[in-house]
Amino acid sequence: MHWNIIADSGCDLFDLEKECKDITYKSVPFIFNIEDKEFIDDEKLDVYGMVGFMKESKKASSSACPSPQS
Repeated sequence: MHWNIIADSGCDLFDLEKECKDITYKSVPFIFNIEDKEFIDDEKLDVYGMVGFMKESKKASSSACPSPQS
């Protein structure tokens, strides 16, 4: 039997993949909305750029867990 474990990008379980050959791990990124710009939490995210943009923003930032379709 094979299992799929799908988590959001805040999860830190992917080191277990080497130990469990019958389990596939997948990650779905969070999306941070700051003003009219989206920052996707993946390997290309410029964290310092996002934080700088957030500091300069006068509006509230938002995020939500990924949708089931993601």
